[in-house]
Amino acid sequence: MIRSMRNGPASLGMLKGSRYFLSEIDRDLVMSISCEFGRISHAEDFITAGLSILPKLVKCDDLSFVGVDCTTDPVRLRWHPVHSFPSLPAREMAAVLRSHPIVAALAGGAASWPVRVSDVIDVDDFTRTHAYRVLLAPRALRHQMVLPLVVAAHGQAGEALAFSRADRDFGHRDLALAAAVQPVLTALHLARGAGAERSETVEASGDEPESDHGLTHREREVLVHLSSGMTAVAVGRLLSISSRTVNKHAENVYAKLRVHNRQEAINVCRRLGMMDPSRSAPRAQAKSR
Repeated sequence: MIRSMRNGPASLGMLKGSRYFLSEIDRDLVMSISCEFGRISHAEDFITAGLSILPKLVKCDDLSFVGVDCTTDPVRLRWHPVHSFPSLPAREMAAVLRSHPIVAALAGGAASWPVRVSDVIDVDDFTRTHAYRVLLAPRALRHQMVLPLVVAAHGQAGEALAFSRADRDFGHRDLALAAAVQPVLTALHLARGAGAERSETVEASGDEPESDHGLTHREREVLVHLSSGMTAVAVGRLLSISSRTVNKHAENVYAKLRVHNRQEAINVCRRLGMMDPSRSAPRAQAKSR
């Protein structure tokens, strides 16, 4: 039986209701993990190393990275490690992923935080789905928690980390730990991936307006980082600008989109497919000019 996500997943409500707080040891662990990720310099290293780092934070039997873009023809898929997914044609594999209850919840905009299978569907019902039979059953896995990194293009494209276990579900502490590290992972993933080609020369041309309601590259870039839960101060440090400049970019976004706050701006951009992080990186042609 599919559970309602209108008020957020059950996990979020239970976390708020039970006032689950991370212990000082857990907070130190999150900081340590974040620092380990901060020392990774390349996009592929980020993914490969990340799969060995994160189990120190959330214990699991399997951890995989998956990226899918259904806006292209043919459909583009990325996953790691390779053995974690069956050998299926890309379009068929994309259909399997879209049928996954968690992916459906993320694509529908019902959640952007870490979420468990058990938050959206009874686990016994999940084991009868096609997605379970194709993705988890061959590896004798039963429980899963997904940590979204990017959700874009009306949910037709995205990247996430999937934690899986065989015998026991993920608990409140696991969700809290994943939620605590998610903003850092998202920001660093975008910086190492979509932003990896940037340079000072390229960034200098990043304020030329485009057709997305007049938003500049920098304004979209700031909004993408803010949407991950980062503060203006944190975004400023990441982009080497002041928090005041970050807030000014945000104000410009609100004015251009005719909205009143950050969440309204994020909702509009997601609805219009403007939150794809690859579009937040300025065009590289400027570098050669």
